[in-house]
Amino acid sequence: MSKKTIISILSVLIFIILTGCNEGSQDPTTEQNNTIQVAVTSDSGANKLDATSYEESMQLYTAVYDPLVKYGENGKIKPGLAESWGISKDGK
Repeated sequence: MSKKTIISILSVLIFIILTGCNEGSQDPTTEQNNTIQVAVTSDSGANKLDATSYEESMQLYTAVYDPLVKYGENGKIKPGLAESWGISKDGK
């Protein structure tokens, strides 16, 4: 190899090494946005009444909100946000 080729290769290697050692601008005082961003494949369907848009809406709601009750093993209802519940004497 010629001297020119070796110098060129060494220059590129040194440049790559020095670029990799750069810490960049990491500002520790950056504020958090506290925003959830969710990518969806279609309209959420919040303004529609058809059943096909219900699935997308429920995926968003369940990602953000906890339910009052959840389904446990064998389909039994277990507490979510609600700690207890019951049926009134008049059945309403």
